[in-house]
Amino acid sequence: DGGGGGGDGDVENAGSGNATQLKIVHTKLFRGDPNCVRGIGDDFLLVGVRSKIQLFRWMLRTGSSATTTTTTAQDDDGDVEHADVHDDEEEEDADYPFELHHLYTIHNNTYVLDIKVHGDFFIVVDLMKSMSMFLLQCNRSAAADAAHNQKLRMIDGTVVQNDEDDGDAARAKITAATTTAHSAAARYATMITEVARDYDPSWMKCGDLYNDQYLVGVDSFCNFFILKRNIDSLNEDERGRLEVVCRVHWGDDVNVISHGSLVMDIPYDLETTKSEHKKVQLPRNTDKAEMDTDDVNIKEAEAAAAEEEEKHAPTTMVRPSHHHNVSALKPSDLRKCVFGTIDGAVGVLISVPRQRYSVLENLERSLRKFVQGLGGLDHAEWRKFKNQMEGKAAVGFLDGDLIETFLNLTTEQQQKVADDMKIVDTDTLTKIVEEMNRLH
Repeated sequence: DGGGGGGDGDVENAGSGNATQLKIVHTKLFRGDPNCVRGIGDDFLLVGVRSKIQLFRWMLRTGSSATTTTTTAQDDDGDVEHADVHDDEEEEDADYPFELHHLYTIHNNTYVLDIKVHGDFFIVVDLMKSMSMFLLQCNRSAAADAAHNQKLRMIDGTVVQNDEDDGDAARAKITAATTTAHSAAARYATMITEVARDYDPSWMKCGDLYNDQYLVGVDSFCNFFILKRNIDSLNEDERGRLEVVCRVHWGDDVNVISHGSLVMDIPYDLETTKSEHKKVQLPRNTDKAEMDTDDVNIKEAEAAAAEEEEKHAPTTMVRPSHHHNVSALKPSDLRKCVFGTIDGAVGVLISVPRQRYSVLENLERSLRKFVQGLGGLDHAEWRKFKNQMEGKAAVGFLDGDLIETFLNLTTEQQQKVADDMKIVDTDTLTKIVEEMNRLH
């Protein structure tokens, strides 16, 4: 589906069952194999062809189609060539009202591996030139906007009937609106701007966007890295440069990564949820019903006492566990990506708030002292970022597999880990790790 032009009209009901049948509504030839196709905006299409990114827009057909369908192919210089699709080949639907029109071509790439879209932003993953971010800007008049919205209501000759108009009247209105939309195309100004670029060359495998500021990439040396766009800088050159802020060696060949999750976003209350690995005992001489009714008052009193104690505590004092913020993570605060490897493994990248990250980082550091690596490998050494030129310590990434081994430790071992961290107790640690386990 390439945007507004490729809607539900592409699918037909086949018979009385639930089976559907796809049909060809439009074809376009290229001098080269398209590597990737992504829809962006209402009715735009981005196509990566070898070293170029081409932008197309779904527009109304200017004339009726003949028995022999005519398609266009663009060569490397942007010239258009015509090619006939003969009767023995499957023809496109002559009644389909839209066709693709070429608007823009982006050069300055070696070989386009993939395109990923986030709103009006999109990134280009290049084979040798790492990743670059672009912004699609469309400026059109209010009249063209209204006509364009009307145009999208007519897909594959199907009229959406209003409550006030009958079918014929609605069809006449939509036909007039689509004619206006087509004439307004000249006022439709489209511009693609390069927002930022990673100027360090990398042999890439895949990449994706967390948002319009952070990008995640995977190189051919089995490394993950996070790029950040410095949007707050006053220097224009710094704003246009993507800087590496996180890196780690994964050790497996990742060939696909995309936004998504393997589980539903269900809030997890660290305060009230019992651990699956340990029993959380209620305070003595406390009735369960009374505890439920007075729960809010108890929490408020404890929070006030903790805040007062913290004010008078020395700055070098290690804070007790109830001072540390271990509240449940909100699904809205998390950004998730799912990745797959050539060996069939599926993994999840999850961004967590900085305060929770500091707790998990301390836990990972302590677990390295008590959990023996497979084959005697040093965990910190294995996770070092490595490529053909250099090796650097991992930064900004946590190993979820190592952290979750905390749940498999004995009670004595868990207590040793908690004592080594000196900030949280074993019950709190267990709940934190269980919450992370539920996120994937």
